[in-house]
Amino acid sequence: MIKQINSKEDITHSMSPVRRDKSMELYDEMHGVMNEIHGTDFSKRFWMILLGDIVMSAMSRINVLKEKDIKRKPDLYPVNSYNLPTRKEKVKAGLFLLAKHLKTRGNRDKIDALLKNENEFRIGFPEFDGMDNEGIGVELPLYYPFITGRGDRDKRKKVNEIAERYPDPFMRNVVRELPAVVVEHFGKLYKSIELYRAERKKFHIHIPYTWCTLYLIAKYSENGSRLVWYQHGSYYGEFEGDGAHHYEHEISDEYRTWGWKIKKKDTPWKAYRLQKFQKEYGKHPNTNACDLLVAFSKINSGNRKESNDLAKYLLEHLDPDKFKKILARPQPANKVFSQKSQLDFIESDRVIKSNGLTHMAGDMSKCRLVLQMRVPATNFLECLYVGHPTVGILRNDQPTDIVKPYYDYFVEHGVLHLDLDSLVTHLNRIDVEKWWARLYRERAFKEYRYFFARNAVEFKNKLI
Repeated sequence: MIKQINSKEDITHSMSPVRRDKSMELYDEMHGVMNEIHGTDFSKRFWMILLGDIVMSAMSRINVLKEKDIKRKPDLYPVNSYNLPTRKEKVKAGLFLLAKHLKTRGNRDKIDALLKNENEFRIGFPEFDGMDNEGIGVELPLYYPFITGRGDRDKRKKVNEIAERYPDPFMRNVVRELPAVVVEHFGKLYKSIELYRAERKKFHIHIPYTWCTLYLIAKYSENGSRLVWYQHGSYYGEFEGDGAHHYEHEISDEYRTWGWKIKKKDTPWKAYRLQKFQKEYGKHPNTNACDLLVAFSKINSGNRKESNDLAKYLLEHLDPDKFKKILARPQPANKVFSQKSQLDFIESDRVIKSNGLTHMAGDMSKCRLVLQMRVPATNFLECLYVGHPTVGILRNDQPTDIVKPYYDYFVEHGVLHLDLDSLVTHLNRIDVEKWWARLYRERAFKEYRYFFARNAVEFKNKLI
């Protein structure tokens, strides 16, 4: 019933080592291409920063790009999907960016003033009280540029000339499909970033978010600024073929993790995202109104049947006296529209459907236990960070050496499961509170949290 993933060989999978290596080959090649287009001599790192989303989208739709030549008007921005973006998707993305631009347009002057007067900055962090005392600089606000006009059309002619040199359709399409944000509009965006003592600057980056940020850190790092990147979610440190960690490690001077170390520039740090989650979790009283929260991954045409079968199995096999009330939560797609329709295949009086718009911490606080449909997962680490009982289905076919012993430990003690029968048998057997309280005190459990979800106290005291 549980579909086995193939993250190793499936190049479209975000954790595929084949995808990671092919992406690095693209960066090697596109470094020279971009310098030729613009008549520049920028470093590979400079172009990697600007091409990150572009290469990611190319790898996601590699099966489309390698099939035949695509000749269409390139997009303004990269859209990460398995297929070429539809008109509806492009309009939706454009409206989103316009709204973000209108909301942040006042930040452009603020950014310029901060760059003039400060030397250390943090970008895209989960902000909460006390962040100014973390020693990671002042918050640099986000600004979403709004690009109009055709830009430098001669650059597009150069792009198409270069594309024709390649013998295979994939590379021809990769070059042709370069979005206008790094071709026609490159010169204007690059020149819009003013340099102020770049060699003295230090940028702490959680998530860049905007093209203004990408151009800023690319230009400043090219001129001597230091980049410190931070882990911002799960999977990092747990999948051997994790391309996101590899990419962020390559473009940074230092990479700060949630506690682990694999590569040379990795520095064990603490999990700011989990720390903010803990603050939100503390706002909600633990009512235990529901016996179980089932946290679904995003449901689409490819996994709908599996999700339906899984829900049906749980409802048929979980002890109805022990699990009388179940809260089912869809993965939120946004903060505006209800996602309850994702779960329309569930028909049971035992199940309450969340709309996905409430904060996960609020839904968790209503439930005695959280079931993760897929681990690794950020919410799995959030649960461990705040001490909320959780179990999950392990879906990692290439665990790193540092996480393997903890997976074995979690499987042995019923936290993680490889099949639904094991999961249901365990849940029907245990007293949740007693089982969790005993487990939470064990050294191996504390070690996992220390290496993969380190909190501020552990970071300060260096104690497990």
